[in-house]
Amino acid sequence: MSRIHDLGLKLEGIPQLLDEYETAFDSIEANLTLKGKTLDHALKEQSTWPIYYEMRKSELRTIVKYMDDQVNKVRGQLTRKLVENYSRQLGERLLGTYVDAEPEYVKMRELYLEVEELYDKYSAAAEAFTKRGFALRDLTTARVHQIQDSSL
Repeated sequence: MSRIHDLGLKLEGIPQLLDEYETAFDSIEANLTLKGKTLDHALKEQSTWPIYYEMRKSELRTIVKYMDDQVNKVRGQLTRKLVENYSRQLGERLLGTYVDAEPEYVKMRELYLEVEELYDKYSAAAEAFTKRGFALRDLTTARVHQIQDSSL
């Protein structure tokens, strides 16, 4: 389910939403580690954690796309304002520079970058669980071969 509606009309829900994702991400190290866990326990975990992080990553990807649209919207509004209110014609490059310096645009861009950073973290977590799955497969295979080599 999309989390865009949690952002609010003026994006007032972003801080709370980002805190929620950050708090959930804080447990990644404990979820990823194999140290102190039995192989059976780790294999059971492997069936749930990857899907959890992939779902969160997907939710964040949608928010990143939405925030990109919001940044473009603000950029467009500011460009129109500058074009309509300036007494002389501004070149495209100069106009872009002026828009980049507008506080409203800078704030929106910062929010976008925060969401994108969180998305990158969850992408890395999902990739780490894929690698963890390969490691568990290799451990399981090694254990099976040890059992087959045992004499009865």
